[in-house]
Amino acid sequence: EEMGEAGLNKGNKYFKAGKYEQAIQCYTDAIGLCPTENQTDLSTFYQNRAAAYEQQNGIHGMVSNTVCRPSCV
Repeated sequence: EEMGEAGLNKGNKYFKAGKYEQAIQCYTDAIGLCPTENQTDLSTFYQNRAAAYEQQNGIHGMVSNTVCRPSCV
């Protein structure tokens, strides 16, 4: 869990610096490290990654990389 948070924090720094590709990688790493039962953390990681994709590629990049999980709705 701490490693996921570290990835989130690092990703946020990259995002603020406009380094969206690096931010996306950090958020993706955080997603991979986060246990599936931590839905709140996973939601944050996915939302941040979607925001980085949006900044990098516009709305189309964000939509094409967004996953809808019925269990999260």
